[in-house]
Amino acid sequence: MLNRLLCATALIALTATSSLAQEADVPDIDGLQDILATMPGADQVEDVIYYDMSSNGQVEALVKMNGNCDQGYCEWKLFAELEEGWQAVGGGFAASVGFEPTADAGAVINADDITYAYSGGASIYMWGDLLEGITPLEASDDEYALIGATTPYEQTSRIRLEKYELDLNGDDVPERIFLIAGLYYKVGQWGTPYAIFDATDELILSGVSTDMPRIFPKSDAAGSVVIEVVPAGLRVSEIN
Repeated sequence: MLNRLLCATALIALTATSSLAQEADVPDIDGLQDILATMPGADQVEDVIYYDMSSNGQVEALVKMNGNCDQGYCEWKLFAELEEGWQAVGGGFAASVGFEPTADAGAVINADDITYAYSGGASIYMWGDLLEGITPLEASDDEYALIGATTPYEQTSRIRLEKYELDLNGDDVPERIFLIAGLYYKVGQWGTPYAIFDATDELILSGVSTDMPRIFPKSDAAGSVVIEVVPAGLRVSEIN
């Protein structure tokens, strides 16, 4: 199981080349280039790609860098033109990143199968994870007992389990995702513990995330990417 930590950053860099990812007017990029030119790492930009992500007639700029790479994961930034001028509204590290068109003629950013949307304002946000909009199921007494016996959350009378069932590894058998809700085991003011079990009651992944883990399907193989949102950034695991 792959596990890595991606730290969100706000560094900005200079573009050497650019391309247009859709049929839209390229904005006046002088302001963006002026900002980028004053930032560290100006010689590390590989490409800048423009796309109108929210179909509002105003394009955003995806800056791909090649100078700050750790084990093949290179830095990327998204810039948007706000009232105050061009600003960085998101970024991270990925082996592969680009715009992925959506049905409404807009696009999301796909960074190693994690998708981000932008609808204006100060920042991007994760969008399209498998748990989004799903109503949790009621956990059984046996499942409370399973949590108490196999995880650190032994005081099951002090928790509320929220259960989800999804096939996370492509074998047509759903895994069970449990959120350990309630205040007793909450981590600080931000963290909700979770645990994922396979059909044989084996614990295959557990951790802590803001609200809940975000889960995305892998595009190149059967399996899923599980994201923990933590104060240091995003902790990424893969289930195959």
